Amino acid sequence: MNYFWNYLPTFGDIASIIGAIISGYVLWDLRRLERRYFLKARIPEIFQELDGITDEISEDLKNYQTNRREVETNFSRCESIIRDLCRKLYGEPKKQANKLLDTISHRVKPLSKDKAYELHDQIMAFKESLKNYEKDMRWSQ
Repeated sequence: MNYFWNYLPTFGDIASIIGAIISGYVLWDLRRLERRYFLKARIPEIFQELDGITDEISEDLKNYQTNRREVETNFSRCESIIRDLCRKLYGEPKKQANKLLDTISHRVKPLSKDKAYELHDQIMAFKESLKNYEKDMRWSQ
């Protein structure tokens, strides 16, 4: 019986360490869940903003010579929205967003009409993948 009492503090230390590890894991997992549901709530809003801007770009591209400034402004707005979205995404969608962000931020100014159409197409493709990501999120957890 005396043997048990001698090792009780060691068992307590081990239990404390195990408890700290479990608490750390729970906090990490809670943060991951919070991030996932925050993104789940924000993606429709962000998608709607991007949708409106790309609609404006589509209209402005029809008469590019007179609307060149508006097209540049709308690409800058898209850049801002995608940059904000990059901080919220993770995994493959984040890689796609970063790649698109690099393309948008390194565009040559003044932008030629062909390059503007190409950039618009890339944003439209990203929007489609974002929409699919949102659908996938509905089915997970």
